[in-house]
Amino acid sequence: MRALTQPTRGRIALWATLSLLWFLFLVQDHVMDADHRHFSWLGVVLWAVVLVWLLACLVLTSRRYRALRR
Repeated sequence: MRALTQPTRGRIALWATLSLLWFLFLVQDHVMDADHRHFSWLGVVLWAVVLVWLLACLVLTSRRYRALRR
């Protein structure tokens, strides 16, 4: 995990962009399947785990970046 969260501005932008795109993927999925015929609890859990992992990488990278800048 340390290699993925190197304290650079590029990595912060990467994790922020990926988190936003992953969140928007859920919104687009709801728009495309308005009556929610294909609901899956496994899919919900997997989506949430990936989003939490992306946000954790974003937080760790930004904390290390701020600590390095001090």
